[in-house]
Amino acid sequence: VLSSVSLHKEEEKLIIQKVPYDSFGDKEYSGALSSAQEGVWLYEMLHNDNKFTLIGMVDIYEKIDEQKFKKAINRVVEKHDMLRMQIDINDEFIPYQNVLKRRKCIPKIKEILSDNNLKEELIKLNEKKITTDSKNLYNIELWKIKNTHYKLIVCMHHIISDEASFQIFIKDLNDAYLGRALEINEFRYCDYAYYDRKRKPDLQFWGNLLSESYILSIPGSKATIDYNSSIGKTVNININMYELEKLKEIFKRNQITLYMGFYTLFVKFLYDLTGERTLYIGSPVSTREKYNMQNVIGLFAQMSIFKFEIGNFKNFSDLSIMVKNSVVSILDHASKSFDVIANELKLPADLKGLPFHVHYNYIEENTKEYGIMNDNWKPLEYVKNTIQHNFGLYIEKRNEKILIQFTFKESYLDHSKVREFAKRFEKLIRNIIGEI
Repeated sequence: VLSSVSLHKEEEKLIIQKVPYDSFGDKEYSGALSSAQEGVWLYEMLHNDNKFTLIGMVDIYEKIDEQKFKKAINRVVEKHDMLRMQIDINDEFIPYQNVLKRRKCIPKIKEILSDNNLKEELIKLNEKKITTDSKNLYNIELWKIKNTHYKLIVCMHHIISDEASFQIFIKDLNDAYLGRALEINEFRYCDYAYYDRKRKPDLQFWGNLLSESYILSIPGSKATIDYNSSIGKTVNININMYELEKLKEIFKRNQITLYMGFYTLFVKFLYDLTGERTLYIGSPVSTREKYNMQNVIGLFAQMSIFKFEIGNFKNFSDLSIMVKNSVVSILDHASKSFDVIANELKLPADLKGLPFHVHYNYIEENTKEYGIMNDNWKPLEYVKNTIQHNFGLYIEKRNEKILIQFTFKESYLDHSKVREFAKRFEKLIRNIIGEI
């Protein structure tokens, strides 16, 4: 889980209060995990799984001063409390976070001697595992390919990061390396975690929403429903620039974003595919903007479930109104992760993984938005490709480019079947463009 739609309305931004420092010894703060962090910790305790090790890679095309680089990293560590955090367990086996006052990060610098050596290192990278009992929940490597080409490798456990956290880290590291002042955050992640623990989910709302929940049957799927993470498979959905521009025009005419427009297309696709008029689709949401945490490294993305009741609709415009209203209504209550809600409602075991059955994820990344002004530092790329869901639609918009894919597990769907689905989705897009 990285990130998707932001749980945010400009007029409803909330201001959290700083929690008091509970300093003693080498610790700046000691307190509870956020509910999203606790969900990650609990899952890792129950499953021998490597899905929470997130790895990003940045190509740097300039000569790097290694001593200057090391100092820059430690300026970033000093700024962000989650880079100084470790998880401990109390006598009642309840996890809590200890934020250290100081922690030194020593990046591993290695020289890559050949193309084969690079391939070997990339394979090893895919096998890297950081667990919540590690004293360091992240590590940094700098690979020297040539005198003016390096690869920056950033590995973080999901319990201290999400997709935006990687971008924040790279931006701050670039600024620190160039000698710029780092913006001081008004709040720390531990402030958010403290506030988060005081909020309670609206169990009446979620109980009503999930009263008819079920596992959607995808035609051609195998009997196995597997919620453990595994290497994800993808099939591209191909549309040309003309078709993309036409879609954007349609979305704009209906006053919906790309996120909402592609969500509507996915709902229409699933309805046509299964004939089901009640659909449950999992999707990550982010609480960053709602709680004024845009520049803080930490886990703000959490999984939620969206319910769509499809009545009579004449066209894409009618359907988009229903999808938009459903998403907005659920976002108003999606401040707690689904696993917390499922445990509170005591859902049966098969429904606790509901958001990981059919899934939608939209990532919009504008590298200019993060203020990385150095053209020698290329956009971040993610190395690992593990997924937990069985079938989903993945949209990634990076600046002006867009990637559209079906993601799936081969334990659930054959590659040939998903290729059929992709062709069907492409036809759906062309039909909608033709209707306008």
